[in-house]
Amino acid sequence: MFVFKVKKGINQVIKVSERNFINATRREEPFYQTVNDKKRHYAYCPACENPVMLIHVHVDNQVVDEDQRTLPMHARHVKYDVLGLGEYDQAAYDTCPYANPSSSTSKKRREQGAVSDELLWLVKTFPDAIDTIIRRDVGIAASEKLFLEILTNFKEEEGHLYRYVSKPNLPYSFMYMADSQNLLFEKLDTNYPAGRELRDLINESSRWCAVSKFGIVYKKKDVKGYVQLKFHFTDFEVDEIEGEKYQKFYFVVVESCGNEEQDVLKKEIKFDHFYFQNIVEKRLRFSKLAKGVLGD
Repeated sequence: MFVFKVKKGINQVIKVSERNFINATRREEPFYQTVNDKKRHYAYCPACENPVMLIHVHVDNQVVDEDQRTLPMHARHVKYDVLGLGEYDQAAYDTCPYANPSSSTSKKRREQGAVSDELLWLVKTFPDAIDTIIRRDVGIAASEKLFLEILTNFKEEEGHLYRYVSKPNLPYSFMYMADSQNLLFEKLDTNYPAGRELRDLINESSRWCAVSKFGIVYKKKDVKGYVQLKFHFTDFEVDEIEGEKYQKFYFVVVESCGNEEQDVLKKEIKFDHFYFQNIVEKRLRFSKLAKGVLGD
């Protein structure tokens, strides 16, 4: 994986780099340790908070197999206790989006508890941050009505209890559980590249619908009959590239006019595991500052 953190119990996601690791740890114990006469570099996984080892911290990329593949600096879970950091938790690892790929798409459900409670709290406390992810990565500026529909689907599915749902992928899991929704008369956020791309794709491929320059989705004037422009998400998958796991799904738009129907687009959406957590972390920091000055 290419992320780490150095403090447990907070929303912290740091991109792996030599500079970031040095700045975050100040090259101090327990992050720097000597084990069997070799220097080891440790931190925490941002999701499951198990110990991870940083590989290739102060060296160039190294050959790792007979095919002469090289790997850049990255973090790797270690399945043992690390002195000064904490104990290894297998249950947490089993549901970590940065660990076992099968757990990332598992339909198994977790027990109601601290993890599921935190997920619900995040949805209730930061719905506007989830909306920002939908705008930025998909391109839809959801109306209150549409957002309520998606929120209701998440509640009815008990999304917080699915094991593949985690803090890093929460906005995407929230979207994934939405049933088919009508995009007609909704708005695309053309302030983001995703919104502009979605506008152009619909205008290129749709027979019965169009999108204005500023993102309003409408029925073409010369079209007669009942028109719908539905979207849904499918194929929640995990790719693995050089040991790093990438989650993604597909955004699908289908239109209909009377008894006719056609596919408009199918677009891959890769998950950004940093953005939502960074928003949450920043807002919590600023809220703490405000309360420190103004009181609760």
